[in-house]
Amino acid sequence: MIRTIAQTLTQKVEKKYRFALHAVFYAVILYAHNSGLIPLENLALYLVMLFVTGFSVVLVHYPNVTYKNIFMAVLLPMNLALGGTLSLLLFPNISVIFRFVAIVVFSLLDYIILLVDNVFLVIEGREELIPLYRVAVTWSLILQIIVFIPFVASVYKFNVNSYYHAIVVAVAAFFYSLYQIWVTRYDKDAKNVGVVERIFLSFIVLFLVFSGVVGVSFVPSEPFLKALFTSSVAMFGLSYVSAYLKNEINKRLIFQYAFITVFFLVLMLIFRP
Repeated sequence: MIRTIAQTLTQKVEKKYRFALHAVFYAVILYAHNSGLIPLENLALYLVMLFVTGFSVVLVHYPNVTYKNIFMAVLLPMNLALGGTLSLLLFPNISVIFRFVAIVVFSLLDYIILLVDNVFLVIEGREELIPLYRVAVTWSLILQIIVFIPFVASVYKFNVNSYYHAIVVAVAAFFYSLYQIWVTRYDKDAKNVGVVERIFLSFIVLFLVFSGVVGVSFVPSEPFLKALFTSSVAMFGLSYVSAYLKNEINKRLIFQYAFITVFFLVLMLIFRP
């Protein structure tokens, strides 16, 4: 039945319209939650939302989604759905106008993520590069960091031990690293690393992010500023992994991202509550 629905959708609706419908659907869900029509204060409803998000992503990407790439296809959309919903729930003091703008931005991000992921899924299906690949790789890193920020800010809002914050955020960064390796491996200049090396590289990112979260856990600061700092650490790790795969690690790269990380650290230390 699911396959029949997917085939019908594929035959009658072009991909760009499927992606647009998915983004509109996500915006409606956010608006309904924000209006109190769908109270997402319990875990069960969040699990349902994530399942619906993952299922809908598979439908709009059909037939390019397989058991080999389904995790990569749903990773960013599900993270955006979770981070977007939690941020609207856990930051109740933001204005109505800002909430409306946030819903529009989140839905636009959903559309762009689906477009970018479609490039990688098509490449994997054809087993050959297409002209949009370089642009998609650049956008993928930008999107990862943008999506990571509201998710991390929401995690920081939970009143639990900072080590739990570090574990959740670091595990998310680990999966982001696997995603970054997945999108980079189609580059002709990139190394073809095995499973063990992929996991090792992702553990480096996990360690960097975990250390960064624990390192600033005792600093009194706003969750959003902490999220910016944490995301800069994640960006450093993901960029390092990408550069390693393409043999582009140099002092300029290290100093550039180290400067960005230090900048957000100083910003966090200055604007303390």
